[in-house]
Amino acid sequence: MSFYIAYLDLLGTKGFCEDEELYYNNINRFSNAVEDLSPIIGKTGKIGIFSDCVYIECAHLEKILQFLTELRNTLIGDNLFFNAALTSGKLGVESVKKDDDSHLFGVRFTNKEIAGIYCKQINYRGVGIWIDPKILTDVNETSFKLVKSIYYSKEKKNGKTIFEPREYDDIAIFDNSRSGGSIDKFDKKRKKCILSIIIKVLYCSHCKSPNYSAYYISLLINIIRTCNTKDLIWNRTTENFEKYDIDFSIMYNFLFEADEYLSSLVGLDNMVLALLNQIFISKNITSYDKSNITELFMKKFSCLKKYIYSLDTIPSEPFTEENKKDFINYCNENMARKFVDGIMDAVNDN
Repeated sequence: MSFYIAYLDLLGTKGFCEDEELYYNNINRFSNAVEDLSPIIGKTGKIGIFSDCVYIECAHLEKILQFLTELRNTLIGDNLFFNAALTSGKLGVESVKKDDDSHLFGVRFTNKEIAGIYCKQINYRGVGIWIDPKILTDVNETSFKLVKSIYYSKEKKNGKTIFEPREYDDIAIFDNSRSGGSIDKFDKKRKKCILSIIIKVLYCSHCKSPNYSAYYISLLINIIRTCNTKDLIWNRTTENFEKYDIDFSIMYNFLFEADEYLSSLVGLDNMVLALLNQIFISKNITSYDKSNITELFMKKFSCLKKYIYSLDTIPSEPFTEENKKDFINYCNENMARKFVDGIMDAVNDN
């Protein structure tokens, strides 16, 4: 029988420490949520809570995914977020207390898999559920839908600290059932509520430091990549979209606002390009529309202007291979046309 293990850590606990009551309340909300949802795992596994972190072992992948996604949804409602890593293996838990007279309490782990899952979680600098590539086939056999998201790894290059995008597999937040819809239902009102919480937390985090706000990009790209754009229409007269879902509308408006007021936000360009990729997916969006939309995005989003004369540096992570190629071609054609038209318009035919 296969077993699966997960490790998750509550984010922002250092910030909570500034206020003892806030720290106490948030840790209690976290542990209460874990306890309330623990029957999902039931006798098929075990859950260990240690202050602001949780270890899970379960014989059923479906159940551990259900637990993680429901915990994520519950905590978001309390303005709390975690990052988790999930793989195969066993915890090998044993108590350090040998008898009733022992002054020791706690557990130790006897399997090396726990070291691996801990290291993977530490290196995953996002908000969500990092899925080990080696269990993707297993996840695809469950009712949960995988989505490619992006987190940012902070690295040193030439003496400078930079944020590098890293693509990974997560479980979709909205519309997370592979059969369509959501296992945990999200109506328009709930989607709007959740997105308002995430965007507000990101904004407040960014005001403190880009290091903090970078964590939340993975959440928003997760949502962008599950935006339903199959019925999306581009109105050429008004240069606006029609027939869109609430999450697409909110993300589109958020990105325009962020480009103006949060221009230093890590990953802003990748979010914009990821949304553009979702637009290109719509069967109602023609090649002519895509060219116009590309021109509009390059003109209105200042975070994309750095790519105007370096199209070969456009990142691959936000796009499908075909859509990236199309985007670059549209950019090239639009810029070349404007350049030539500018020259010709200045010529006096006399």
